[in-house]
Amino acid sequence: MKTTYKPFLLPTLTGIVVTLCVLFVSEWLIEQDLLLHQQQFENQVESRVDYISNKLQQEINSNLIVIEAIESLLLLNHDINGEQFATLTRSMLISRPSIREVQLSPNAEVKHIYPMEGNESIIGLKLREIPGQKEVVERSIKSGEMIMAGPLNLLQGGEGFIARKPLYSRQGTTRRFWGFITLIIDVPNFYKSAGLIAEDNLTQYALRGSDAEGAQGKVFFGNPDIFFNDIISKKIVIPGGSWQLSASLKGLKTPHDHSTMMLSLWGIAAAIAFGLLSGAFTFLWFKLYRQATHDPLSNLLNRQHFQTLAEAEITRAKRYEFSLTVMMIDLDHFKQINDQYGHQEGDTVIKKTAQLINSVVRESDLVGRYGGEEFIVLVPHNGAQRAIQCAERIRSALQRTTLIKGQSINLSASIGLCSLSEDEGTYEKLVNKADRALYHAKAAGRNQVICCDRELENTPIPAEAAVPEA
Repeated sequence: MKTTYKPFLLPTLTGIVVTLCVLFVSEWLIEQDLLLHQQQFENQVESRVDYISNKLQQEINSNLIVIEAIESLLLLNHDINGEQFATLTRSMLISRPSIREVQLSPNAEVKHIYPMEGNESIIGLKLREIPGQKEVVERSIKSGEMIMAGPLNLLQGGEGFIARKPLYSRQGTTRRFWGFITLIIDVPNFYKSAGLIAEDNLTQYALRGSDAEGAQGKVFFGNPDIFFNDIISKKIVIPGGSWQLSASLKGLKTPHDHSTMMLSLWGIAAAIAFGLLSGAFTFLWFKLYRQATHDPLSNLLNRQHFQTLAEAEITRAKRYEFSLTVMMIDLDHFKQINDQYGHQEGDTVIKKTAQLINSVVRESDLVGRYGGEEFIVLVPHNGAQRAIQCAERIRSALQRTTLIKGQSINLSASIGLCSLSEDEGTYEKLVNKADRALYHAKAAGRNQVICCDRELENTPIPAEAAVPEA
């Protein structure tokens, strides 16, 4: 394979990948932390909604007991007078500060009120004629059920919930409407007794369902916009229907905003730090790997690593039955360059030769420095003829004139080839035969490409090619 040396590419990519991975993990952990806090927040809100709804339900039920108690006594005595009504009601209202007044209305006309003080003008009021309440009154009479209407603006001033329970008398099998027991609950005192507030340190709250119409009713407490956000809701059962208590899960800042931002900044810092460290370690590893596997002068594969890769390639070629050729390349008269111009100039020629070989071969070819001025190339998937053509391209690329210390020097190279065959199944045999062909190329006048064959194997190496070059 070509050895294009890019020392910072892998460390840079490693640093970027590690940075992105750490950043992703950091943001994921922060997101999980936020989800956990959000869940805890929702659980707290839900717990608070449960608590408030229970308080509201208890307050409603506690107040409605008054109606049940009065109804039980009326079953015994329909002709109760004002004093008896006041005596009966007074004791029950002492512990129920949210109840503003209790009314008894035979035939839907107010007859008795407790307390009477300040409510004298209500005596004789016909419930069917009260503006805004007639519909609820008629609905209650028709259904026979108690309905809790409101909140309403009261004739006697203020705002209240009105719970009316219709009473009936029987004459044989006939049931006849008798009248109402009416409970008027003061709205502000009711909210106070139930502990209901519009907003606390968790969230905001709202109630809807005026006139017991549930989720379809009007909002009568809190911000109506709450019902357009994510909410937690609880149904509160009241006479004739229900209310809906809801708490918003949006719109309020949580105490985690600042810590979340700090965690994100720390995550970014950690990601960059890990990325830089990973890049640095990868660079050091890559540098050590290059030193162990590549020739430091030419940047080609060194002899040991080339052999390791070549043996694996030969094994694969034999298994899948594809052709393979080994080339031995030797620079002609290189010793003269070292002797005449010095090893520094010789090193420059070695570097340039490596670059030229790399520029001619394919990405899949293995190129290594065998030693001194000798190079080795393994060309897979190429038979003898195509390998000879490749070798000729290399020889032509290396045949050139260069300036060394102001003098023109003609350079060239000799190349020996050996292709894989059934009886040449080892790396050592291929290299030895390619090396033998190289010696014959030198003996033939250098600047030659010779491929090893049966005849060449049996031809002795010329004596002038076997001694060091002069």
